Amino acid sequence: MTASVGGAQWRPTGGGPWQDVEVGQIFDQGAEIRTGPRARLVVQINGQELTFSRMGSYRLTEMVRVQKASGQEIDATRIDQQYGTMGFSVDRVDADNDLKVRTPDAVLAVTGTDGVLTVDSGGTRSRGTQENTGRFTLTSNVSGQQDEVSGDLSTNVGADGDLDGTVEVADQNSRVFTLDENSTG
Repeated sequence: MTASVGGAQWRPTGGGPWQDVEVGQIFDQGAEIRTGPRARLVVQINGQELTFSRMGSYRLTEMVRVQKASGQEIDATRIDQQYGTMGFSVDRVDADNDLKVRTPDAVLAVTGTDGVLTVDSGGTRSRGTQENTGRFTLTSNVSGQQDEVSGDLSTNVGADGDLDGTVEVADQNSRVFTLDENSTG
């Protein structure tokens, strides 16, 4: 863990008492993290920088380096996100990266790019940042529909479990969207 602002806590696999997060904290696989109303927590996992923002609940379910039959190494990270907002910046360092985030209604798959994932009562929303030069995929757990997001586009899984389709973010500070002509939702 490289930076912490506000109140963030963690506990090891299997539960136990919640403990305050400290800069330099090392989380084991299976650790749970929760963030308070003014929290921002930056975690480095190999070439992945994850920012857990306020009022979130996360579990680091898998953090391993795997080697394919071809000899290629991949840093695989799996996170369960119950609610909250998580920023991600995934770059190749000395192995390819494979980040998957499971939410109550979707799975986000990231292989090397920047974006934001939010889970709240309205469902799951993901969007690329202005720095996003790659692609990521959001898959609905209910319908199986997939949207691939590139650039600073956004996609949402609504309360009904259907993807709303890829949209262009009209203004980063507003919640106004326009439909992309390639939208499937």
